[in-house]
Amino acid sequence: MTTITDDDNPSEVTLSEEDLTPADPESASNEVVGRFAKLAVTESSLDPAGNSPHEDIDPLILTLPFEIAAEIFIFYTDINSTPFDYPVRVKSTKSPSFLLAAVCKTWREIALTTPRLWTTVNIFISSIANVPLLTELALDCMNRSGQLPLTLSITAPATVTRLDRSIRERVLALFDVIGRFSSRWYRLVLCIHPDLYEDFTDALGCMPLLEDLRLTPIVSQDRSCEADFRLREAPRLKHLELSRLFLHKVHIPLHNLTSLEVHAVYINEMFVLLKSAPVLVVAKFSLIFGVVDDLFLLPAAPLTHHSLRHLDIRPQRSIYNVELPVFLKKIILPSLESFVYHARRTTPVDELLSLFARSRCLVSIFEIVIPEEAEPDHGSTEGDLIRLLEGIPTITHLTISLLARLKQKHITDYFFRRFADTPTFLPQLEVLNFAGTRQFDWASVASALTNEKGRVINISVYPPTQSELLIMSPQHGLSGLMSLAAKNPRTTLTIVDYYSGKDIYSHGGWC
Repeated sequence: MTTITDDDNPSEVTLSEEDLTPADPESASNEVVGRFAKLAVTESSLDPAGNSPHEDIDPLILTLPFEIAAEIFIFYTDINSTPFDYPVRVKSTKSPSFLLAAVCKTWREIALTTPRLWTTVNIFISSIANVPLLTELALDCMNRSGQLPLTLSITAPATVTRLDRSIRERVLALFDVIGRFSSRWYRLVLCIHPDLYEDFTDALGCMPLLEDLRLTPIVSQDRSCEADFRLREAPRLKHLELSRLFLHKVHIPLHNLTSLEVHAVYINEMFVLLKSAPVLVVAKFSLIFGVVDDLFLLPAAPLTHHSLRHLDIRPQRSIYNVELPVFLKKIILPSLESFVYHARRTTPVDELLSLFARSRCLVSIFEIVIPEEAEPDHGSTEGDLIRLLEGIPTITHLTISLLARLKQKHITDYFFRRFADTPTFLPQLEVLNFAGTRQFDWASVASALTNEKGRVINISVYPPTQSELLIMSPQHGLSGLMSLAAKNPRTTLTIVDYYSGKDIYSHGGWC
């Protein structure tokens, strides 16, 4: 993995002990590389060119065969690779490949002649003045990658747009260089101003290896933007991620997509995307807006998508009038197995149950999340949730997350006692995960334990506030619950602190 910034030059990099400290100290191989690096710097006393004045003192790494050292280097660069999530990757500017190449002459020889170290190139444009240097470094890295598939990411500040001619010319030169290698792109991540999309894609031809495309601009696309993102051919494209873009400005072949993630999307666009990707298996839609009539027409009849198995819907931002029931009423998903829903204000119970019934699907994994920004006096009730779950008896894995201390009660004793009072309530349940504020007595959880088959129950709770301690005893019923669980070898019960992840019952804490 190579992160290219204007500070990178394999013959001029100076290293501190912090630079050579592995990111994961628990990894034995990573720790070995870190020790080798420190040993090499200490014993070799690098000169500015990375050459050792003490050739008679060989670092330990020099005793290893070239091939083994190269594999260690590859492992080291892989586990220290930069995340592809913005803005995390903006903060990660160290290049493991250049770092290794700067330690000593032998290491530089190994690094520069190992193509797998240079197959991931992350370009961070921190200053327009340094674009020519970045262009040169990018060309050097990709040339060293041999003929291997490439992962490429480009991040540029919002000030870099096609409106400034002098800036544009420098950026176009960079685009031209990296575009020469487009036939080897495997993954492409673009975090640039949408105004630059047309300049970036103009010279691109077929990309036979591209499987992963992520367009995550640093600013939202203006509806009047004249620059479209166009890919002529990408026959192997499997994963697409879009963020804050208008769908009518994006022209990408979707017929082979199996995974889709879209942030900031209109309901109209959701239908178009599903219809254009017939073999899609996984879809995630977040920050969903309502219906905009002048974009795309809604389907006259429900759209049937035969291959979609995992659907994740996160409306978010209750200030928007999200017409989610419109989507739920006009879709049929016969293969749906997994459903994730982030609730807003109210949960469309009737529409969800109608979708599952109409689709005749067997949903086995169900997750519902109440976000932190949910309004405290509104939203889904415990009755809504129970009615919804009663209508999905095929659930085997259930996750309920309350990401805020809401006034509205969602999981109380009533929920857990449904397991004992109503045998038909979640009869196939194998795993129950709960995270959030405890609004139930520990004794009631015993109703969810079963002797008939194995069941895993994971509970992660917030430490109680002083007011909550006055209402509900933190210890009452817990010892009896743990005793009962211990007598049932087919039951796995875990209760942990939400923040620390520690077993709260075994550490003598507040519960």
